[in-house]
Amino acid sequence: MMCVPWLVNLLAITSFFATCEAHPNKSRNERNKFCLDCNENPLCESCIESRHKDHLVIQIRRSSYNEVVKTTEIYKHVDLLGIQTYVINSSSVVYLNKRAHAQSKRFDLEKIGHSRDSFCKRCDIYLMDSTYFCSLACKVNLWSQSHFFLYNISMILGLDFVQKNFT
Repeated sequence: MMCVPWLVNLLAITSFFATCEAHPNKSRNERNKFCLDCNENPLCESCIESRHKDHLVIQIRRSSYNEVVKTTEIYKHVDLLGIQTYVINSSSVVYLNKRAHAQSKRFDLEKIGHSRDSFCKRCDIYLMDSTYFCSLACKVNLWSQSHFFLYNISMILGLDFVQKNFT
């Protein structure tokens, strides 16, 4: 999974759903869009219409106080393999970041099921399906850490060693 610059910025944004400062008097001024081409701050509908008309734009939605994106809007741009999907309002979505109100950490196995149950490989949250990550951010974070590790090992032991033993 290649970590594209806009993805890092998207996952770091905490100001989705705020009122757009450029269009405070417009009816649809909630900043719930993100332009993949420009990689800027969140945008409202008026911002999109005026400056980003022919750009790749995704809409961020809310589900239980967490930001989600429809899989149909983002799957062409990001590898969603291994990320838990949910159906919300008849649409398949993925969470952008770790869910705020999720059941975290491994509880007593008798309470939640069998030892083969799935847990997020990054934050250890219980997953409903046999997937590896609870959110896009967890996958990106773990992927970035593992590639940083491989880069450091290749600098110490040489690229040939890494290619033979880790790929």
